[in-house]
Amino acid sequence: MDRFLRFLPILAITLGLVSCKGAVVKEESAGTAVPDNEIVTEESIAAADTDGQTIEVRRLDEVASSEELEAKAEKGRLYTVHFDFDKYKIKAEYKDELKHNARWLKKNKGAKVRIEGHADERGENEYNLALGEKRAISVKNYLAVLGANPANLSTLSYGEEKPLNTGHNEEAWGINRRADFSILSK
Repeated sequence: MDRFLRFLPILAITLGLVSCKGAVVKEESAGTAVPDNEIVTEESIAAADTDGQTIEVRRLDEVASSEELEAKAEKGRLYTVHFDFDKYKIKAEYKDELKHNARWLKKNKGAKVRIEGHADERGENEYNLALGEKRAISVKNYLAVLGANPANLSTLSYGEEKPLNTGHNEEAWGINRRADFSILSK
């Protein structure tokens, strides 16, 4: 029950964001590009960092069945990925969500999707923009490994500029370190 209560605010925030689609997009500045040459593989994801702090978040597939996840993915629901502090490696606990996202992308071959990288408020703005871009590229590369067409995926970093939680604590920062998905066209 205690774990569920800790998950409830995250679920409420996520549902609130899903219902608010028309967001303003900020163009990337010239100094924030990160090379797209870092390939994420199953092996690198399995060798997850253990020195970073983690936030205890109950995974969506612990709440919903696999069939419910598939049904939501069929409707165009793409799942958010969260990251450890100052990291852009995809954590093993998000593999199922990304597999669902990849299946949706393969079924919707013409869909154009933007992966938006975010960071928490700690650190300089330029650094956070670069970290957000690395997170978005990491997710894009992993989806490509799973069979999604990388030509249909674009990346954008918001750095610390679009927090889901405006708190100044580890719980808020953990929620804000993420990669979101925006479906641009089907």
